[in-house]
Amino acid sequence: MTIESESLSFASQLLAFENRTIRRGERFTTALVLKLGERIVLRTPVDTGRARANWQYGKGVAPSGEVQSVSKSGAEAIAAIRGKIDPTPGVHFVMNNLDYIKGLERGKSQRQAPHGMVAVTVVEFQGLVGQAIIEIQR
Repeated sequence: MTIESESLSFASQLLAFENRTIRRGERFTTALVLKLGERIVLRTPVDTGRARANWQYGKGVAPSGEVQSVSKSGAEAIAAIRGKIDPTPGVHFVMNNLDYIKGLERGKSQRQAPHGMVAVTVVEFQGLVGQAIIEIQR
């Protein structure tokens, strides 16, 4: 084996390592954003289902506007988040633009979400990171 072929082989190995690392990072980002989004959606109090349906995903730019549908289960919002996740590096948003969402986050629904949805999920963030890491190693 010549020095040139060894160098090419090493460069190929580095490129393969870089590609694996990028893919693993993208799988991690997808898993983490989805875990956060699912928890927030499912913790959102339900009356009509409008609040649950209005959780939206955005990357780089916060989503604007409201979703006109309703979803008591939250399945549609979770599916929309899952389908829109861009796993490349950047700022990821899971956001709700309803005018009354801040009240719900502040505990307006004492029976269903006395401590909000986002604040409770933020407290779990470190554990969710650990779960996402374990998940991508499978």
